[in-house]
Amino acid sequence: MKRPLLIITIVIIIVGVAAWFNRPHEIKIGFVAGLSGKYSTLGHSVLNGVRLALEEVDYKVGNQNIQLIQKDDQQNPKEAQNIIHEFAANGVKLIIGNTTSSMTKESIKILQEYPQLLMISPTASSSEFSNKKDNFVRTQVAHNTSRFNKLSSYLLAHDIRNLYMVYDEKNKSYVNNYLNNFEDSFVQLGGPALIEAKKLSESYSAIASDIKEKNVDAVVVIANSIDSSKFIQYLRLNGIKQQVVVSGWAKSDDFIENGGKYVEGIIFITGYDDNSKDQAYVEFVQRYINRYGTKPSVFSAQAYETMQIILEVINKDSNIVNLKQHLLTQKVFEGLQGKVVFDKFGDVDRDYFLMTVKNNQFVKKE
Repeated sequence: MKRPLLIITIVIIIVGVAAWFNRPHEIKIGFVAGLSGKYSTLGHSVLNGVRLALEEVDYKVGNQNIQLIQKDDQQNPKEAQNIIHEFAANGVKLIIGNTTSSMTKESIKILQEYPQLLMISPTASSSEFSNKKDNFVRTQVAHNTSRFNKLSSYLLAHDIRNLYMVYDEKNKSYVNNYLNNFEDSFVQLGGPALIEAKKLSESYSAIASDIKEKNVDAVVVIANSIDSSKFIQYLRLNGIKQQVVVSGWAKSDDFIENGGKYVEGIIFITGYDDNSKDQAYVEFVQRYINRYGTKPSVFSAQAYETMQIILEVINKDSNIVNLKQHLLTQKVFEGLQGKVVFDKFGDVDRDYFLMTVKNNQFVKKE
């Protein structure tokens, strides 16, 4: 009796071990963004794009489940840093975020302590993170002088020379890069240096008075969608009719919804055409509307693309440690509006063009 019992025991052990090794594994992906406060529009837009891509594969790759762990950085440097520590302690190997350049900068400081972690951002655009061999990559084009050349050329061709900038100082990394690269482009193409640069937190009344006193041709606003639309509305209601240029940070439906008729004619420089007829983009927009009941922003689209790229890579090799190397080796991925091409540092490039607001819609400026 002992021998059959021993055989049965061995079989049970073998079956148990086989079941253990064949069990569905779980891939933990961290997500960190500003999900509360006035920066939450951007954060939730990105989160929605990521979720949609994951829902389409039922949160699975092969026999592995994907767990998305969401964290709110509250646009607070210390919180952003603490979250990276939490992710590392929880066995997370891949992080999507942050959504603003300032918080991305804080996360990268801590990311250096965990070489096994990889962070990929769909929206952080500061050139401060460019051309570095580290554990950070992104699908958002970094600010650089040439990125602003089409905008600079358009303004100068229309005799718009004297620029007055207003900015949100709380996203310092993004603002400084936008401001410096735009000004460099503008000056290189024959324009003068900026007349002035004011913090958006200053009195609207004082800023409006200053604009009226100076020989201003255009106002450039670097802020989120809500603050940008409110400020522009104030300018228009107080008789300031000059051209307004707004950073891509504000390019979402909230901008139009809150600004109404006052944001008609505003100019953006962007890498996404909201009216693109590319089949992949059109189908994505419809799926997004079906899921969330609203049109996707450029940030939602880039987040969806980012998650699709991640899924494509880990479907071939689920070891997250190898993810960046696969991105850099393959280099070219199909996006929603053309190809997404990574360089040797994990930065990407796209064609940029001008868009405006016309009849409450974002349209390409001819």
